[in-house]
Amino acid sequence: MRIVWLGLMLGSGCSIEEAEDPKVEAPELTVERSDSITELAQQAVAVTPAWLRDDLTIAFLRVSTNKQDRLAGQILELEDPNLIDEVAFSIAHLSPEVLEDPDFKNTLVVDNAEWVYRVAPELPYVEIVEIGEAGVDDDWWTVARYTSIHDGETFEVEIDRDTWYWYVVHPRIEDETPFYIDGWAECNSSMLECPATIAEGMIWREFLWEGALEGCPEERYCPVLKDIAPQLEHLWNGLGGGEADGTIREIINFMKSSDEAYGRWLNFGAYDERSVQPNRIYGLGRGNCGEWADMTTAISRTLLLPNVNVTPSSWDHTWSAFWYDGQWIAWEPVNGWVDHPYGISYSVFAARGDASVFLQTPDYNESTFEMHVEVLDKKGVPVDGATVAIFSPWESDGVTYWWMAGERGTDGSGIAVFELVAEQEYGFSVESGLGIYPPEENTLTMGSAGILAGEVDVITVELDGRKMPRGAEISVVDSDGDVALTVDLLDQESRVMGPSYRYGGDSYTLVDTAPVLDMFVVDTANYERFQQGEAFETVLVDPGQVQIAAGEVWHVVVANAWVHSTAAIGTLTVEASAEVEPASREEVRFQLLPGEHVTVQVGG
Repeated sequence: MRIVWLGLMLGSGCSIEEAEDPKVEAPELTVERSDSITELAQQAVAVTPAWLRDDLTIAFLRVSTNKQDRLAGQILELEDPNLIDEVAFSIAHLSPEVLEDPDFKNTLVVDNAEWVYRVAPELPYVEIVEIGEAGVDDDWWTVARYTSIHDGETFEVEIDRDTWYWYVVHPRIEDETPFYIDGWAECNSSMLECPATIAEGMIWREFLWEGALEGCPEERYCPVLKDIAPQLEHLWNGLGGGEADGTIREIINFMKSSDEAYGRWLNFGAYDERSVQPNRIYGLGRGNCGEWADMTTAISRTLLLPNVNVTPSSWDHTWSAFWYDGQWIAWEPVNGWVDHPYGISYSVFAARGDASVFLQTPDYNESTFEMHVEVLDKKGVPVDGATVAIFSPWESDGVTYWWMAGERGTDGSGIAVFELVAEQEYGFSVESGLGIYPPEENTLTMGSAGILAGEVDVITVELDGRKMPRGAEISVVDSDGDVALTVDLLDQESRVMGPSYRYGGDSYTLVDTAPVLDMFVVDTANYERFQQGEAFETVLVDPGQVQIAAGEVWHVVVANAWVHSTAAIGTLTVEASAEVEPASREEVRFQLLPGEHVTVQVGG
């Protein structure tokens, strides 16, 4: 029978070939996100320099979709590409509480950047330097160079990128909210901030440069900064020891200037209304050390000089510090002091525009130690993003008071680090969405006491509140198949987000090291279990390679599930290869808020 059958087949003119197995093709890869920004916000991020994209995305994720679109529009509608980085930085590094304030006007971030570039050509001692070409290169940023004089020789000093954006460009100085302010309108608000409309108010850069002349009362002397700009030929001579020179001298002279008919425009002494808004301080024409420091910083930054307000612990005082050749130089225009040797007993701190506080203690006292406060939940798991506020004692009339000495958010290891003056005593408190310590509100607990210089004192506390998030139980199972799946995580870092104790709960954002992420490969059934918070099985839990079955749907997941207040950043790469080339490859840049995940679906 077999011969006959074969003969018939041959007789038909057909040939017999051995059957071949179908070739396995690499499956298609599709990206899915559990949370994402709006399409308009994505467009805005895309035109922003590469170094800002992660922080801008996180900022968008933390505000409403309506606010995302409105802020994104401010970036996308810019006619001058040189303003993109300054506008994007301001949006990325203003607290979400500020951005969502109903009195905050979205146009302020653009006006702020425009005034930076508007005054620059009028300032002989400053040169704005663009690194890369805005709107053309994938990455670019701005710095500034300052002409200075030392020992009769002229030279240039250049600030780094962070100093330019944080301490020149940022629209917030310290505890004020960036509003348009009418400097001539009385403010009876309990917060001493009376925001105006765009038509009625101004940002402080415009007001101090020239705007104060508008509406200046007949009985007032109203000097403006554009009038002294031609005199600013160099920054400072760097001699220290109290000598004012160059732009530093001109700012002091400006702040203490007077008119024969009307007297000084800014007097020392405060009563009744005490504003934190530079425009209104100008309008009031008076203030104590705090108001003078606010004005010093606003004037300096209007003139593109990096400056911060400085606050010592256990001393009711505030002064300023300007940046010069890699360091902060203390000065106090009300007294004409420059590089004055302040005596610091406990700590000194300053603030950034995102409401985060940083210590400057080593700049004023070399005898320091490190105080580490480790914060755990009730199960002993480190708590990230808990705000640790530290305090030092101050005695008056036999009564001991405790003054704020600084604050810091705990990092991914649950630790906040403070550099403080040695051989003193300090108290502290902890605030977190998981609980407070001590458990009684508005109380402190004793911290480090008498620690010698150079030593590290570690204090551990447990919050008796909610527990840190716990990921679902994961089991690893074997897998085999015709598709090789290669997974990797690159460029990992994180941003710790927490509420500021000093600045009324406005959120800060601190750069931290690589986050603790869950990375796994699961089939559809187990992916659904993961999404429901149930125990699930995975075939891969670390970057590497695994074989999976062709024709089935798989999910490569990166989850930021083990944190309370940390956003995770990184790049997920997935490559699927089989017999048929080319391989499928997907690269995903992710920014994940706590509890969020990103998925690359394989097949389907």
